[in-house]
Amino acid sequence: ATVHAMSAADSEHGTGEHRAPNTARRFEAAANRIANDDLTVLDLRDCLDNNQRSLHNHFYHGNLTEPTLRNRLTMGFSYLSQLMQTATASLSA
Repeated sequence: ATVHAMSAADSEHGTGEHRAPNTARRFEAAANRIANDDLTVLDLRDCLDNNQRSLHNHFYHGNLTEPTLRNRLTMGFSYLSQLMQTATASLSA
């Protein structure tokens, strides 16, 4: 979901040059294009760490405790919500 939300919020979405932000390098490039006052590059890096690394790893390894998993999921949904708001705003601009 994070990669799709990042892709939708990216200003290059819909252009011939657009590549899915599914690697760390592409994610960073998209983050630099997406960043704004409400969602900074540091926020987007934290989103990558939380959603793509921590939660993704937990899916395969089950390494998070229940309280940590709930906290990480709450953070993940918050980041996704912010990304979707950014994507929606970019469509109306």
